[in-house]
Amino acid sequence: MLQRISMYKKQAFLLVAGLLIAATLYLSLATGAPALHIANGDKYGHFLAYFVLMSWFGLIYPSIPSWLTSAVLLGCMSIGIEFLQELSATRAFELGDVAASVAGVFVALVILLAGLRRTDLPSRSKTGLP
Repeated sequence: MLQRISMYKKQAFLLVAGLLIAATLYLSLATGAPALHIANGDKYGHFLAYFVLMSWFGLIYPSIPSWLTSAVLLGCMSIGIEFLQELSATRAFELGDVAASVAGVFVALVILLAGLRRTDLPSRSKTGLP
């Protein structure tokens, strides 16, 4: 019973992750997407979106290799979205957007790593490290 609850929780978290990715794609590619009306507001949006995504995946997959994989994949997603924007008539590739997105991923990754306690690392017991 406990395993089923855990499985359902993970499925729910994955569903939310999919919705977060879909929202990020929509907001990045839609022509009428809402914008922050402050200087460089879109950069704050990129940072926040990718910070939330990386944090969310950090909750779903609580291991350092998974976090690093998620960080690389989210960075690639950011670059891919920028190339897709270049194909549209209303958007353009901006290196600043990629930098803001990667910064959000990096800050979330640093917070996840800082939050680790020695007992949280599942790989330590397998390797025999203290």
